Amino acid sequence: MEQATRGAKQRQIISRIPHRGMSGEQWGFVIENELVKIWLEVMSPAERETVKSPGIGLGRPLLRKLDEIILRQAETLGWRITTSELVRYRMSEWDQAENGPEYFQKRLQRDEGAFLPTSR
Repeated sequence: MEQATRGAKQRQIISRIPHRGMSGEQWGFVIENELVKIWLEVMSPAERETVKSPGIGLGRPLLRKLDEIILRQAETLGWRITTSELVRYRMSEWDQAENGPEYFQKRLQRDEGAFLPTSR
């Protein structure tokens, strides 16, 4: 994983959005916009061109970057991150991946502030 998504301190979306007075749909829209901004920032120029090109699929490396951003932001956004359609889409993809559900659930449980409860 690139330094920009793993090791470096990632700006937190929660600190830049209002905490009151928004509907779930508004939360989802704001969170999704911020996730995409961060994702574009960690992409190389070539990756940004790939995203702009219609008909070219997003490869695993690009999606891994997005997944890492989602997981990092879930630490502070908690359940609110699930208001984003993009996040729900990625979660549905994780569900289909080999060992995906186990990996992402363990990762979210490990991270402080994660939105998935631990099983007891």
